[in-house]
Amino acid sequence: MNSIIVIKERSWSQLKELFRKAELHGDNKVLPYKRAKIESRVIEFNKVKPLSLYVLKQKIDFQEKLREQFLKQKKIDTLDLNGKRGGLVFRLKGEKKEWKMAPPIVEISKIDGGMPVLLDGQHRFLLAKKLGLSIRVVWIEKVLEDVPVIAKPVEWTRVKKLTRVPEVIKKRDFRYKRLKDFPDISRFSKVKITEKNRRYFFYRDLNKITSSAVRRSDEN
Repeated sequence: MNSIIVIKERSWSQLKELFRKAELHGDNKVLPYKRAKIESRVIEFNKVKPLSLYVLKQKIDFQEKLREQFLKQKKIDTLDLNGKRGGLVFRLKGEKKEWKMAPPIVEISKIDGGMPVLLDGQHRFLLAKKLGLSIRVVWIEKVLEDVPVIAKPVEWTRVKKLTRVPEVIKKRDFRYKRLKDFPDISRFSKVKITEKNRRYFFYRDLNKITSSAVRRSDEN
């Protein structure tokens, strides 16, 4: 792996501010974390449930190599981005692309009985399990009412290790599988729900926080 060039280190307060400004994928006027309780916590692998039914083997390998190089070159542990380093913006020497990294993101899902669910960072979670380590996360509670996470939490045993991204319907156990099942959002949004936007309407747009949250606008 090429040398790591850290472009920016985000403090915990800066990271929290980015979360408060995060928008819903389906309606950028809705800010699900505007008044949420956002904390930094160190937890064990089995304390949360994933939302994704798959991971990519090559990404787990990449995260392991990236952690090794961050520790070796910068003395930064990507499984423990602490209060000083709430987030990172970096690139690899010889490459133009910049990467954004935050701790894995855990949200308390009210619709799922207050269960902690993993929104982002699944590959690092599995790396922590492999290494037998705990992991620091962004822990979010008291999220805006009526904006559930887009999928139902699943057991880790259901998560498949693949070499390519599966078709959309196999990515998650989507919460609203049919248009007629989608809840009434007229109280807080004027967006019309269609077959095209229903799956990812409630997806949290975290692109300013982490590169792994990028989602194509035409994905359904």
